[in-house]
Amino acid sequence: MDMQAAIRAITERRDLSHADMTEVMRIIMTGQATPAQIGGFLIGMRMKGETVDELTAAAQVMRGLHGLHLRGCRRRRACRQAW
Repeated sequence: MDMQAAIRAITERRDLSHADMTEVMRIIMTGQATPAQIGGFLIGMRMKGETVDELTAAAQVMRGLHGLHLRGCRRRRACRQAW
């Protein structure tokens, strides 16, 4: 699911599947979405209301990407300070 389809779905008050939310969060977290797309998506999610499945998928993506960042650090203390 691309950002436009995700924004369209949530403005129509349709819940995103776990797989769709995972894909959208990867797009957002890897810098592939524009600031306007991110803002529209987050406002739409807030207006629609987040489901447990959507929040779970978002958290899993963020935790997974955060783990990748820390594994690449040579000095853990420096990495923690960056966050």
